[in-house]
Amino acid sequence: MSYVVLAKSLTAYLNQDTIITTGLPMKNRLWKIIFLLLFILPILIPLAAFASNTVPGGGSTNNNVTITVKGPNDEPWNSLPSTQSDYDISYKVTVTGLESRTSYHIKIFRANGWDTTAIENGADPEEAGLKPDGVESVCGASDDYGNLSITYPDGNLPDGKDVTGSFIMEVSTNSGTSSGDKCKRGTYVQSTAITIVTTNKDYGKPSQGSTKLEDKNEPTKDTALGPIPTDVAGFASKFAAIAIGIAGGIAFLLMIYGSFRLVFSNGDVEAVQQGRQIIVAAVTGLIVIIFSIFILRLIGISILGLPI
Repeated sequence: MSYVVLAKSLTAYLNQDTIITTGLPMKNRLWKIIFLLLFILPILIPLAAFASNTVPGGGSTNNNVTITVKGPNDEPWNSLPSTQSDYDISYKVTVTGLESRTSYHIKIFRANGWDTTAIENGADPEEAGLKPDGVESVCGASDDYGNLSITYPDGNLPDGKDVTGSFIMEVSTNSGTSSGDKCKRGTYVQSTAITIVTTNKDYGKPSQGSTKLEDKNEPTKDTALGPIPTDVAGFASKFAAIAIGIAGGIAFLLMIYGSFRLVFSNGDVEAVQQGRQIIVAAVTGLIVIIFSIFILRLIGISILGLPI
């Protein structure tokens, strides 16, 4: 409700000739577009990221269960290093929203041929031939709060012809028994897409070797602003970070300029008024930016559970 009220206030605000008598010309369409973008960006970014994932990756949410997958150096779900490295690669898997104190089974399957609807209805992905070469299961128990943190070790990751590509990490209940197989796939709970990329043999932790990934299909593109993700969610997050940084820098420079006008006004009433107006405008801009970040985190991370 408060966001709707603020939106109505902002609409009336932009119809005025100036911003809180700051002297900034709001009849200028460019200023109106900038302020509107800062206001609606926190809503558009999480919605675009959420809609871009048919099988959500690296932070998918379904039935309140969220899976997050990172590499040994916190690589994202779409740039996980492969077992081609001489260094023992492992993935850090975090699952939230599970039943408390319950044992779960985690395994990687091929994405090609994966049918979530069929799996949810009881189909076994291993019987469907989706198990990559060399892949083994890992099992672990959730804590009192329904959270599970586990390491997927090098020896359990894809090898042979299935080293790189698109995969699905599935979480299911553990139907294993203490007298037999202790780690066995049970009922499907949740799944998330992951991408394993081509990795140098000397790839490892920074103190042990190169951390450069060489992949022709690497999901980033080098630009004058640095690496820009090519997927919708990554691009939206990067764009937001750059835009917010630029806007914050402009506000800071405006405050310096307004202070300069005040200090060197020499008692000129008009100069003092202009300096105050510039400072108020800068502070107003910072408030809008801070509020935008808050809404972005509230909607994108807290509500939709996106990895933004």
